[in-house]
Amino acid sequence: MKKILNYINGELMAPHAGNYLDNIEPATGLAYSLIPDSDAQDIDMAVAAAKAAPVPNAKPKRQSRGKKKKENNNYEGRQLQEALVANIESRKPQRRNSKNSANSNNELAKAIQMSLFNV
Repeated sequence: MKKILNYINGELMAPHAGNYLDNIEPATGLAYSLIPDSDAQDIDMAVAAAKAAPVPNAKPKRQSRGKKKKENNNYEGRQLQEALVANIESRKPQRRNSKNSANSNNELAKAIQMSLFNV
């Protein structure tokens, strides 16, 4: 029968005393595996390992969250700028010396300035 082990400090290990309990399947009432009958020493080891472990999903400090938000906004701002430039460039007339070309260049410059200001 399969023995399930304790997971302590990143390792699978048998219970300190070596005792196991039947793991009963409720529908049939039959044992299908053995689970550790952990004692106080196993629990103390697990608690000590949990206290020593780093907390990977802890929320960052408020300043750190603000900095990340600013970095994300800057990235989104650069993407917006690139999209604006591509959009305006695609609408430019084919003739270089036309009045519309000058207006288009001014429009591009204003769009970039506005996007920088809003980031």
